[in-house]
Amino acid sequence: MKIITSVILLALGMATFGAAQANAATVQITIKNTAEQDGIWIMRPWIGLHDGNFPTYMVGQPAASGIQHIAEDGVSGDTTNPTLLSGPPNVCAGDPTVYNTANPCQYDIFAAYSGGSQQVTIGGPTAPGGTLVATLTVDPLNLKSQYLSFIVMLVPSNDAFFGTDSAHPIRIYDSNGLFNGGLGPIRFKVSNATLFDAGTEVNTESSTDTAFFGQTVPGTGTHPDVIPVIHRHPGFGPLVLHGFNIYPGSQLNHFDRANTGSNVAEVTITELP
Repeated sequence: MKIITSVILLALGMATFGAAQANAATVQITIKNTAEQDGIWIMRPWIGLHDGNFPTYMVGQPAASGIQHIAEDGVSGDTTNPTLLSGPPNVCAGDPTVYNTANPCQYDIFAAYSGGSQQVTIGGPTAPGGTLVATLTVDPLNLKSQYLSFIVMLVPSNDAFFGTDSAHPIRIYDSNGLFNGGLGPIRFKVSNATLFDAGTEVNTESSTDTAFFGQTVPGTGTHPDVIPVIHRHPGFGPLVLHGFNIYPGSQLNHFDRANTGSNVAEVTITELP
């Protein structure tokens, strides 16, 4: 009887493992900087898979500390995937009035969320024409893997960013485990009209307190902004637009605040064969 029971349990375990393997799918997220040459850079996207209820941000509300650290410094606090990271350190540390236990980074906030399955941070400062890619293995039937959120910093800026808000995560799998409801890849463009200001730091655009523009300590700046909630980014001023060097030496000669129809990035999410 013990032998038979062991065989049955082993068979059940193998069946469960086989089902998990059968449900595995590979999702690729590509974020391309489509700004004009010498235009805006993008910085180190944070990406998270969850149940659809993870709070990122809402326009008109104060930014959570995770959004603040990404928007101001490009820091998510994720150091678990060093092969996917480049550029400045992604350590959750800096000015102690901004980086402290009461103001955790996005990585720790998401890790504490019970409805999340996995997260990743990729790349570093990326010039126009550059592409950042993340590839994740997911279970399409896992309710915690059916929605995707992402946040990306704009470089150089005091606290500009774009990404999915709390109310509009991207549904990548339906309840039957079908990618995008069977409609194929998910593609969309990010225009100048959908760029946001975190409202956490005054837009001085000074070399002393603007990340990748000369700032040496993350969190440096005047906090909060005059408008202390998330709002549409007002556009870059003359310090950035008129030929001043940015990381690592480009110029923002083609990013005008009046050019509301321009595209900054293109996002593509696909399920690989």
